[in-house]
Amino acid sequence: MSIPSPPPSSLLASPLTATSSKKTVTNKKEITNQQQKSTTQIIEKNNNDTNNEINIDESLIISDTELLNNPQQFHHPYSNIKVLLITESCNSGESLSVIQNAVQQEILKTNRKPDIIVTPEHWLKTSQITSIENNKTLQEISKYISEFVKCYCFIGFTEKDKNKIYNAMCCINPNGKILGVYRKRIPTATESSQPGNKIGVFNTIFGRIAVLICFDIENKHILEENLRYKPFLIINPTFISGHDLLVNNNLNSNLNKEENIHFKVKISLESISRLFEVICFENNITILRCDNSLQNGGKGTHQLITPYSTIYGSNFNDCNFCFHVDYHPSINSNNNCYFKNTNEPSIHRSAVEDNIGNRYLVYPNDKQINWFCKNNKILFYSVNRIICSDGNNIRLVNSDILYCKEEMDCFNLTDKFGKSIVNIFLIEKKLICFCKNLKCIIFDMTKEFSFKNYIIIELNMEMNEIFQIEKDIYGWKDNLIFKFINNDFKQERTLTENLMKDNIYPIKNVVINNENYLFIVSENNLTLMNANTFEVTTSIQLQQHSISEMSVYQGIKSSVFYFVNKQQPCDILMIDINNNTKELPTIHLKTIQIITDPLENQKEDKCYCFLPIDENFCFIGNNLNELKLLELKTLNSKLIMTTRHTFHPNPSPLVKGIVQFIYDEQFARLFILYENRKDSNHLTCCMYKFISNRYPSKLTNLFIKSEMKEL
Repeated sequence: MSIPSPPPSSLLASPLTATSSKKTVTNKKEITNQQQKSTTQIIEKNNNDTNNEINIDESLIISDTELLNNPQQFHHPYSNIKVLLITESCNSGESLSVIQNAVQQEILKTNRKPDIIVTPEHWLKTSQITSIENNKTLQEISKYISEFVKCYCFIGFTEKDKNKIYNAMCCINPNGKILGVYRKRIPTATESSQPGNKIGVFNTIFGRIAVLICFDIENKHILEENLRYKPFLIINPTFISGHDLLVNNNLNSNLNKEENIHFKVKISLESISRLFEVICFENNITILRCDNSLQNGGKGTHQLITPYSTIYGSNFNDCNFCFHVDYHPSINSNNNCYFKNTNEPSIHRSAVEDNIGNRYLVYPNDKQINWFCKNNKILFYSVNRIICSDGNNIRLVNSDILYCKEEMDCFNLTDKFGKSIVNIFLIEKKLICFCKNLKCIIFDMTKEFSFKNYIIIELNMEMNEIFQIEKDIYGWKDNLIFKFINNDFKQERTLTENLMKDNIYPIKNVVINNENYLFIVSENNLTLMNANTFEVTTSIQLQQHSISEMSVYQGIKSSVFYFVNKQQPCDILMIDINNNTKELPTIHLKTIQIITDPLENQKEDKCYCFLPIDENFCFIGNNLNELKLLELKTLNSKLIMTTRHTFHPNPSPLVKGIVQFIYDEQFARLFILYENRKDSNHLTCCMYKFISNRYPSKLTNLFIKSEMKEL
């Protein structure tokens, strides 16, 4: 196994003074030669200790024998481990109340207690530094854990032992027993604490967990030593100074202060994850990093790195939030593995750090929630832009950092033209906005995007939707379909008579099957229409089905319509239509049943969103903030959908249920909108990126269909 070398010293954690648990910001240039020499000596000493062949010493492993010998005492009916990160700052004597409030808030939101609590290094504040036996605050926390939370707790604190000061992390078991302490082995140059000399590996009821404080994980010898003990989870508490986020080092930069912070945090996050993604991939382990938030002097570089995914924190200012770690009680077993039964990456990268297989990245965002509201429209534009409309404004959002400069990239059409936006479209590099006052505003996207570069066209009627067949542009409104004679939208003519006589009104959607056929979806029917003559050829009654959402996958050989009942997510109607351009398409109507995981049956989940990837796979999102990949199979001559993978959820404390999917196949991005717990008028967002050895991974070419024989 090849392990990347540690990052430059500029990425090291900030120092800790002898008398205070707060870190002092020290510029790299200000570190004296003596301090640099001190750091070098510490690293060399640790490296010399581990340079020889590392033997596993079982006596160094701290086991929770109390629970391991009586596992019936611990009941865990979930398919994941809920880890609560608490980074909210606290003064001396406030630590217990901060933990209590964080746990109570999490229970109120999800009706579930955390399974593990983690804090950053040096989090616990006390009036004086003492030994762990005399630390009354830790004793109070242990009592609270045993009486109420019943979870594991990893607390960062400053320890004094025989007149020596250590940067330490203690582990408390669900019964409130302090199992042991791990001491940081490579303190930074200006820390006064002494280096530890032992590993911190704990056998818990969930499996083996290792602790590496801050820079310890970036030393390849210490990391290799811990990997030999085969933990399934490495907890990495840290405190990276956020001082540089508040300083704009590039005087010629066009970025404003907030945008500059977003870019710097993103660079820090991705630099850290790039170091360890290959480690997690090759060793089948998960690394959880807990940093301090920006408002507490840190950088907010929290992240969860698994063998197949990387999940970032939703906001560098968030103090308390949760990550969810896959729980696989069988040793070396993970049935939820994302890259299982997927095609191998087509390109091998020269850099070891880039050969990380098929994985996904989760970029949450709850920093600018005023962008998104219910029933808004979102479009992908180029590799790093998103265009969104909230009914009044058009915004150009930077998808790399999910940020929009309101003063430059926001255009209020309501203020400008007096009417709100009905819908927006991208056709032939033109952004087309339909307004309620029958105005069509067209922005030219071939030039540099500017809200000053537009033309206005008057329409005769509002449009619900527009679509394109070859070079012709069409629109529909209620029960009428129009063809635009000129692509500048100056004239329209009606192609269909009033469709009320055929009971296919009002139109809910129009889908292009090929250049010869359209499918008109209404309240009660799915109607096949000739695209040239606009005559109805076939109609399917849908009255017996309670349909609340329709999704369509259009492949080369066939089109598949999925009609989803959100109130009963285990019942989906599928219509499979062959795409034969010469003959009348044949239509097959089938019912699909969703088979859920036994652990999930206790939940009252409802399907909110459904998005097909191809004929065999689809995304589904529910009101419990769960995103799943489903696979279509045949069992006893019946069509069923089983869960192929449950994705790591958005860690934002604001999110509730998933309400909308927007998928960009070209650059392998899935944009998700969620209900907001604090603001019912706006939504929060998150972007999933799918990569294969760091290249965008088109999902239509990734998953291998597994056969299920009929019984």
